[in-house]
Amino acid sequence: MWKILRIIYILLDMTWEIFFKTVLAVIIGGGLLTAVVTIFFQQYFKKRERNDAVEYLALRLAFLFEGYGVNCAAYISEYDTVVKEEKDYTSYFGEGVPIISSIPFEEAHKFLDRVLLNDILDFPQRCTMANSHGDYLSELGDNNGYCTFISEEYIRMGVQAMSIGKQLREKYNLTARELIFGGFNPEKFLKNKLIETEERKERNKQQQADLQK
Repeated sequence: MWKILRIIYILLDMTWEIFFKTVLAVIIGGGLLTAVVTIFFQQYFKKRERNDAVEYLALRLAFLFEGYGVNCAAYISEYDTVVKEEKDYTSYFGEGVPIISSIPFEEAHKFLDRVLLNDILDFPQRCTMANSHGDYLSELGDNNGYCTFISEEYIRMGVQAMSIGKQLREKYNLTARELIFGGFNPEKFLKNKLIETEERKERNKQQQADLQK
């Protein structure tokens, strides 16, 4: 019998303290079998309710971060067009890196995967820090430097947002979402732009090192 109780304990993810307190309380009132049945159904429905809440929260967060990434890709694509057409782009990033809209926080968020939750909580702070540095460049009157920096942060944060959305869908077995519009793949576009950005920065770093020799 105790082997059965231990199996139920493991399946329902209870602490030993809660488990034994519940068993003793129900045994006193109605016997061991009643205790087992009561524990099982109470914890089963509680766990299912918790899992449903976490899954729903994960779905909302996935859409939120994916939407952020899509908007970043669209904005950078438009920015590339402005630059190619040699139009004035110095005021294009006047608002800086967008701060992600209100992240839903409720009871279920404490049950999210800790690594994912860390990235989610870290995200808006990264946006704020990027804008702080951008403001510094703007105050110096370095408009070109400001636009270059903010455009790079748009790309970087867009890639990170897409990654968070994908991880949420994979971790909580949510339906995959194919984000392709008329042949435009925002995730692929941002990743390619990030590679270009890192390669360009590496070339500039190497050129500066060569000049100092």
